[in-house]
Amino acid sequence: MPSRDDCDLYHCISFPDGEANDGIHWDLRGCFERYIGGINVAGKTALDVGTASGFLAFTAEQNGRCVSPR
Repeated sequence: MPSRDDCDLYHCISFPDGEANDGIHWDLRGCFERYIGGINVAGKTALDVGTASGFLAFTAEQNGRCVSPR
C-alpha cells in the first residue's frame, strides 16, 4: 500500500482519520449536490464508473445513496 505522500490526488479529500490531502485542482468537499447538477437522486442507485479515489462514490453513499463503484 503506498503512503499518502506518494499519491497524487487531483482533488482535496478528507480521510476518516481526520487527515486531509490538499489536491491541486479540485475541492469538491461540501459541493456534491452542486457538482451533480442539483438532480434529485433520493432513493436512486448511483453508479460511479472509473471511480478513481472513490471520492464521489463515498460522498454519494454518505448522502444516503446506494452506490455501486465499477
